[in-house]
Amino acid sequence: YSFCTLLEEEGVKKTQMGTEILAAAAGAVGRILAVSCVGVYCARYPKDAPLLSQDRRRGLSKLLIEILVPALATHSVATSVTREGLSEMWPLFVWCLLAVTLGATCSYLVSKALSLEGSYQKAFIAAGTFGNNVGLPLLILSTLCHQPILSSKYPTCKQTSFGLVMLYGIPWRLAMFGVAIPLLKRTGPDQPAAGDVEDGIEMMAAEVDETLEAEEGGYVEQEEEAGDAPEQTTWGWLKSLRGKLPLRPDINIVGPLLGVAVGAVPEAQRFLVGDAEHPPALPVLGDWLESLGEPVVTLSTMILAAALVPKEGDAKEFCKSSIVKQVIGLCTIRFLIVPITGYFLVYSARHIMPGSPLQWLVILIEFSVPSAQIVIVSMAAMGKHTLASSMAPVYAVQYVTCVFALTAWTAAALYIIKEFEDDPTPLGL
Repeated sequence: YSFCTLLEEEGVKKTQMGTEILAAAAGAVGRILAVSCVGVYCARYPKDAPLLSQDRRRGLSKLLIEILVPALATHSVATSVTREGLSEMWPLFVWCLLAVTLGATCSYLVSKALSLEGSYQKAFIAAGTFGNNVGLPLLILSTLCHQPILSSKYPTCKQTSFGLVMLYGIPWRLAMFGVAIPLLKRTGPDQPAAGDVEDGIEMMAAEVDETLEAEEGGYVEQEEEAGDAPEQTTWGWLKSLRGKLPLRPDINIVGPLLGVAVGAVPEAQRFLVGDAEHPPALPVLGDWLESLGEPVVTLSTMILAAALVPKEGDAKEFCKSSIVKQVIGLCTIRFLIVPITGYFLVYSARHIMPGSPLQWLVILIEFSVPSAQIVIVSMAAMGKHTLASSMAPVYAVQYVTCVFALTAWTAAALYIIKEFEDDPTPLGL
């Protein structure tokens, strides 16, 4: 009788825990939908001048990428990183490179199965390799950290998780701009599509880099006009050299690195953001950075949703057999193969790799996000408009279907983290 009672009580506890986890996951994805609906509305209305038209999205994206996101990265990393904690954060870089490698391998195999060739194959591989590593994870974590399942145990959940996401993105950007973009540039020539370039898929604000335009020496090299080149000044020569570097300095990498530098030096951390025992010596600067970073999550999600709104007449593109095959292939990679493999590896490696529960949660969520929009933006900036337009419907369908996948994988991540907490290990939790 006692044994049966114990089993019954254990079953009730697991049921309650499962309900709590599912509610937290559904709440996080529900917030994404709610904010996205506002973005879609702003992309459509008013009819004569939409609040989030293409031109306005471009200006807001530049504001986010050059000021707001770096401020958020610096403040969140500076408050979450300590000299002692750095020794446990190195797995973030390992897991990021593993996720990129896994996505690239699966995408290559699926592209062969779909008989994709040339530039279309490279674009498909890039889309399957790189997930949306900033915007969606930040929105999901900002909601989860307000749920009792996390807020009761981790008072600084939001700041810490945001800092971990920014650190995770450092090798991601190095792989994207050091490997993927140069490979995309080597694809064959592309002719502009009829009409305007497809602007239905723009890079999410937390990832868009308006300096892709080569006028400022960005990632995409433009052909020089024929004729004698004008004499360059020293500053002009340095700018041209900066544009030719395979890994140019990126402000979204500088932000997290600056945060690491502040967090690793206790005196600098106490001066800027304070710590558990000391208030900040200069609270105005820390508060200023925090205030600048607050709009990032909501604004970036609205811009992403607005960019996904299709143009009139685009419905026919979604019915093409080639588009359907690419949608199925990309969704299979990003929502099944990569997360299943990643979750299994994380669950198996928890006994041998260090990491806090929030760190493992960030890693798990990063395995389950859809493709990053920077692939399409990069192709458009390189003049490959037909290629970018052909990928736009694939992205649109993928982001619509990701609602169900994100709910399921977020719930699974919370369940795994709960199990990690119940079974701590010396090296891990």
